[in-house]
Amino acid sequence: MKSHFRLLFLFFVLPLISYSQHPEKIDSILNAVKKFDAAQSKSQASIGVADTMKVSAWLQLSREFMNDPDKANFYAEKALSLAQQTGVEKYIGNAASLTGVMYYRQGRYEESLKMDSLALNARKKDGDEKGMASVYNNIGVVYEGLGNNILALTNHTESLRIRRKLGDQDGISSSYNNIGNIYYNQGNYPEALKNHFAGLKINEAIKDTEDIAKSYFNIANIYSDIEDNRQAMQYYLSALAIFKEKNDEYQILKAYNSIGNLNIKSGNYQEGNRNYQLALAIAEKLDSRHDIALIHSNIGTVLGYTKQTDEALNSYLKSLGIFQEIGDQSGIANTKILIGQTYFEKGDYQRALTFEEEALILAHEAGAIYHVNQAHENLAKIYYKLKDFKRAYDELQIFKQGSDSIYNAENNRKITRQQLQYEYEKKEAEQSATQEKKDVVQRASIQKQKVIKNTSFVILGLMIILALGLFYRFNEKRKANELLSTTLENLKHAQRQLIQSEKLASLGQLTAGIAHEIQNPLNFVNNFSGIAKDMIGDLKNAATSDERNEVIHDLEQNLDKIETHGKRASGIVKSMLLHSHHGFNEVQLVDLNTLCSDTMELTIYSAKAGSENFNIQIQKKLDPTLPKVPLVQQEISRVLINLITNSVFALNGRANGEIMLSTKLIKNFVEVKVRDNGSGIPEEIREQIFEPFFTTRHAGEGTGLGLSISYDIIQNQGGILSVDSKPGEWTEFTFTLPLKS
Repeated sequence: MKSHFRLLFLFFVLPLISYSQHPEKIDSILNAVKKFDAAQSKSQASIGVADTMKVSAWLQLSREFMNDPDKANFYAEKALSLAQQTGVEKYIGNAASLTGVMYYRQGRYEESLKMDSLALNARKKDGDEKGMASVYNNIGVVYEGLGNNILALTNHTESLRIRRKLGDQDGISSSYNNIGNIYYNQGNYPEALKNHFAGLKINEAIKDTEDIAKSYFNIANIYSDIEDNRQAMQYYLSALAIFKEKNDEYQILKAYNSIGNLNIKSGNYQEGNRNYQLALAIAEKLDSRHDIALIHSNIGTVLGYTKQTDEALNSYLKSLGIFQEIGDQSGIANTKILIGQTYFEKGDYQRALTFEEEALILAHEAGAIYHVNQAHENLAKIYYKLKDFKRAYDELQIFKQGSDSIYNAENNRKITRQQLQYEYEKKEAEQSATQEKKDVVQRASIQKQKVIKNTSFVILGLMIILALGLFYRFNEKRKANELLSTTLENLKHAQRQLIQSEKLASLGQLTAGIAHEIQNPLNFVNNFSGIAKDMIGDLKNAATSDERNEVIHDLEQNLDKIETHGKRASGIVKSMLLHSHHGFNEVQLVDLNTLCSDTMELTIYSAKAGSENFNIQIQKKLDPTLPKVPLVQQEISRVLINLITNSVFALNGRANGEIMLSTKLIKNFVEVKVRDNGSGIPEEIREQIFEPFFTTRHAGEGTGLGLSISYDIIQNQGGILSVDSKPGEWTEFTFTLPLKS
C-alpha cells in the first residue's frame, strides 16, 4: 500500500516537469503502469486507485512526447478514455484539456474546441476554479487561431477574472500575454504592449523563465510591426535562447519564423529563407498545420521579392489550402491578399481583384484591422490599373484613414510611455529589494548587539566596576558609530542626488531645443498638405485632360515634399528615443558608429535651437570596419552628449568653430575622439577636470559632475577616458572601449 501512495505522489509531481523526451523517465512510467495492472489483478479494492494513477501516467507520457505529435495524441486519448470509464471529473478534465492542446497544436481547431468544452464541464462539476480558468484560456487561444478575436478576448478576460480572484500570479501573467496578443491582432499596439509588460513584470517577480521568454517574444512582435527592428531582434534572440534551453520545439519554430520575418524586412532574403526552412522542418515534425501554412506563406514572400513569381504563387496556394482546411479566417484573408498582389504583379488584374475583394470581406469578419487596411491599399492600385479612377481614389482614402489609426504619433507616444513605466517600476522594485536586504542585515546586527550586551551583564555581574566601565565605553562607541553611520548615509544621499541631477541634466539639455527643430518639418508638412487640398479642387474642376495631368503632376511633387519632411521629423524623434530609452541597462552589442552619429545630431539639434548665432561646422570620420561593441548604450550616449556639449560651450562666440567626431579600430579596442578648435584647457588645470565638482563655467551653468561621471562610466565599462589640449587652439577628448566585455 505504501508503494501505491509513493507512485501516486510521483505522478502528481511529474506534470510540473518541463516537456522533453527522457528515455529513462518514460521507462520508469511504463514500469509503474505494469505495477498498477498487477495490483488490479490481485485486489479488486485497488482498481479505482490504480485506474486514476494510470490516467496520470498516460498524461505524463503524452507530455513527454510533446515533440512527437502521434505518440502525444495516442497517450492523451488513452488517458481520456480511461478517465471517462472511472467517472472521476478531475481526471476527465485533465485528460480532455491536454487532448485539446494536442489537437490545437496540429491545427485541428474544431476538435480542440470540443475537448475544451468537455474539460470545462468536468472542471465546473469538480468545482475546480483554477482548472476552469485554464480551460477558458485554452478556448481563447483556439478562437485566436480561428481568427475570431472577439470570442478569443471574451474567454481570455473570463480566465483573467478567475485567476485574479484566486491570486494565481502565474496564470494572471499568462492571461495578460494572451490578451496582449488579441490587441496586437487588432492593431491596438499600446494596449497590447501594456498587457505584455504587465505579464513580464509578474514573470520576472516569480522568476518564471519560460513565461519570460514568451513575453519577450510577444513584445518583439509589436516592435517588429512598428519598424523598431533593433529592439525586435534583441527580444526575439533573448526568447529563442530560453526556448532552446527548455527544448520547447513549438516555441523555437515560432522564434525562427519571426526572426526570418525581420531578415526579410531588412532585405536579407537568404538569411530569412534559412530561418524559414528551420522553422518549417520543426513544424512538419510536430505536424503543426497552422505554422506549416504560415511558413509556406512567408517562403512565398521571399520568392516574390526575388522575382520568382510563379514559385511564389505555388507557395501561397499551398498555404491557402491548409488555412482553409483548419478554418483560420485571418490566415485565409492574409494569404488571399498575397495571392492578389502576385496576380497584380503578373498583370492579371481581374484575378487580383477577385482575391483582394474576398480577402477584404474575411478580414472584416475576423476583425483583422491590418489586413483590412492592406486589402484597401491593393484594391486602390488594381482599380487604378483598370482605369476606374473614382473607386481607386475612394479605396486610397479608406487606406489612408486606416493607416492613420494604426500608426499615428499618439500610438507611438503611448508605446514609449508603457515601456518607460515598466522600466521605472522595475527599477523601483530592485531598489526596494536592495533596501529590504539592508534592513534585514541592520536588524540582525542590532539583535546581535542586544545579545552581546545581555550576555555581558550576566557574565560580568560580580565585576560591577569593570562592567560599568565596559558598558560606558561600549555605549560611547555605539553612539559614535551611529553618528558616523548617519553622517555617511547623509553624504551618500547627497551624492546620489547630485549624480542623478547631472544625469538628468544631459537629457534636459537635449529636450530644450527639440521642439523647435521638429516644428520646421511639421510646418512644411502642414503647408504642403493645405496646398494638396487646393490641388484636389483644381483636379475636380479641370476642363481638359492636359490640365488634369498637369495638376496630377504637381500633386505628386507636393506629396513627395510632404513625405521628405515627414521622414525628417521622424528621424529626429527616433534619435531622441535612442537617448531617452532606458532599456535593461545591460551590456549589449551596439553599432557604435550609429550611436555616435545619432547622438551628435541630437545634441547639435538642441544646441542650434538654443543659440541664435550658431556657427559651428560638424565633421564625422567614422571607421567603416568597426564591429559591434559590447557596451551599455544609454551610458555611452550620456558620455558623448557631455563631451559634445562641452565642445559647443568652448566654441561659444568663436568664429569658424568646428567639432570633429571620429571612431577607429585599434586591435582589441575601439577609439572615439571628440575634438574642437575652441579655447583649449590650460595645462595647470588639466589634471583636475575629471574631479567631482571641478568646473570652469559660471555659477548656474553646470555642477562640475559631468566629466567626473563620464570618467567613471568609461572606467566601469573597461575603458579609458583622457584629454589633450593646446590652449587657445584645440581640445581633444579620447576614450577607448574593449571589444570583449
